[in-house]
Amino acid sequence: MEGARPAAAGWRLAALPFPARLLLTLFLAAAGAGYAVGMLNAFASHGNADGRPGLSVEDLRRTWHGRPGWTLLASKVDGGSMERHVPIPSEKRALLDWAAGGGHLDGFDAARAVLDARCLRCHSPGGQKGDAPFGASREAGASHALVARFVEPDRGMGLARRATTTHAHLLGMGTLFAAIGAVFLLSDAGPRAKALLVAAAYGGLFLDIGSWWLAIPSAAFVWTALLGAAIAAAAVAAQITLSLRAMWVTGTEPGSLSSRSGAPPPGRGAGP
Repeated sequence: MEGARPAAAGWRLAALPFPARLLLTLFLAAAGAGYAVGMLNAFASHGNADGRPGLSVEDLRRTWHGRPGWTLLASKVDGGSMERHVPIPSEKRALLDWAAGGGHLDGFDAARAVLDARCLRCHSPGGQKGDAPFGASREAGASHALVARFVEPDRGMGLARRATTTHAHLLGMGTLFAAIGAVFLLSDAGPRAKALLVAAAYGGLFLDIGSWWLAIPSAAFVWTALLGAAIAAAAVAAQITLSLRAMWVTGTEPGSLSSRSGAPPPGRGAGP
């Protein structure tokens, strides 16, 4: 039939009825907002690793690579995220001297006094840092066996937490990208643009997360993590923008699929 609409046109964003376009618009808005909040969470989670507010490359370097030549305890209390909790220089020196001496039981008394006064409130079961306890309870005081773990070299995020974070991001972001991409594939963008942006989103994701692990031996991969995150964010933003444009801008122009009625154009028959 000469005037019939192609069957595939019904699966284009511009041809969807208003309720369907509204649903997809709200989904894209929620997905985009969730992605943006996730980026803000990264700022909040890693933005104080160097002891200064705001996310910096140094924060990410310490998170993914660590601080070579420093123990974890020393890295935290001297120019790190815990420095503000040990404001008296003599107390900080007691912790640094004990850590520099190998963290042995001998000489732990001076460090224990500082930990009991400054750290046990959070670093104990039920505290804000209860996942990294310094003692069995606040009343029991700091335990050498528990604190000695933090005298190991600072290699950044631990392997178990790194694996958990990787698992959550790959599954969560991978699923989100698939849902956004499925909507985008119904837009009026060309096949090459669709392939490029879908591949860029996943390529950026793999580059970002893969760099978390590659940064263990080399801090240079912190930069590729940043690059991957930027590529993924730009690709997702472009997919959302083009999808919304197809539903509400180009799709509502005269002659577009969503603006046509079921009647054939003037002067043309409906066909046999």
